[in-house]
Amino acid sequence: MQIIPVLDIMNGQVVRGVAGDRANYAPIRSALVDSCESEVVARALIRATGADTIYIANLDMLRWGTSEYDVRILPEWNGTIFLDAGGLGREPPDARFREIAAFEVGARPEFVRKSFQEHRAVKPPAFSVDLRDGLLVGAWAEWGLRTPKDALGLVDRVWEIGFRTVIVLDVARVGVGSGTGTEALCEAIRERYPAMEIITGGGVRNWDDVNRLADCGIDGVLVASAIHDGTLTFPRNP
Repeated sequence: MQIIPVLDIMNGQVVRGVAGDRANYAPIRSALVDSCESEVVARALIRATGADTIYIANLDMLRWGTSEYDVRILPEWNGTIFLDAGGLGREPPDARFREIAAFEVGARPEFVRKSFQEHRAVKPPAFSVDLRDGLLVGAWAEWGLRTPKDALGLVDRVWEIGFRTVIVLDVARVGVGSGTGTEALCEAIRERYPAMEIITGGGVRNWDDVNRLADCGIDGVLVASAIHDGTLTFPRNP
C-alpha cells in the first residue's frame, strides 16, 4: 500500500482542507516547509515521504469551473500525479497525470461515460466517490440509485463504464483527525471487485490509521494534514 501526499490548491496556494468547508480554507502551516507555494510544498512532501505518487486537488476548478492555476508542476519529476479538477479532459497536461472524475461536481452518467470513452491519457483515470458523513455528495438519483447511502451501487455503475480505480473520500473527515470512516465501504468494494484499485483518505492521523486501512485491502492512502502536523512521520529521505 502506498502513501499519497495531497496538495489542495486554491488561488495558487496550498491550503489546509478542513471538513470540506472550502470557503474557509486557509494557507497551510507545515512542519516541513515555511511556504504555501505549490512547487515548494510538493517538493517538501516528496522529499519527506519518498512518494512516487502525489494528489493535486484544483479547488478553484472544483468550485468555479475555471482556474488560473498551472498544473505543469515539477517538470523534472517522473512520478504520477492524480489530478482532481472535477472531470476528465481529452488530453491531460502530460503523461504523468491520472485525471479524476469527481462525483461531487454533479457529473451525470452519460457525461462521465462519454468523457471516459474519449479520454486519451497514458495513465488510466480514476473516479472519486465523494461522501459527506457517509452520504453521497452528487447527482445520485440520476445514476439510478434509490438513496444517497448507496455508494456501493455507484461503484457498480462506474465499474460498468470501465473505471478500475476509485477514490473513496468523506469530505466531512478531511483535516479533522477523526479517521477516514470509509473502512466498511472500502471492504465491501474490495469483496465485490477484487481487481479494483481502491484509494481512500481524509482524517488519517497516524500509522495506526494507515495500518488499519491496509488491513481493509486499500491500495493507497491520501494524506496531508498528518504529514504537515508531524503526526505521521517517515524515515529520513535524502
